[in-house]
Amino acid sequence: MDAGWLEAVARGLTAGAEKHPGETWRQIPPKEHAARAMRHLNLYRTGDRKDTHLINAAMRCMMAYATEKARREERA
Repeated sequence: MDAGWLEAVARGLTAGAEKHPGETWRQIPPKEHAARAMRHLNLYRTGDRKDTHLINAAMRCMMAYATEKARREERA
């Protein structure tokens, strides 16, 4: 695992937690997180470098995974 990538994801998650306290991301459905990840990937693919799209996509994928996992565990 690339340490720089991991650090960038951690910084992004910390900034998000400060901007949106209370883990509100857990209330967003997994499919919405995935859609937002795809939006970031598509922006990156089209050449947009104004934002940290790859990091944002990685964070959204983590959020999609975590919310999907939590939903499965609730059903079990």
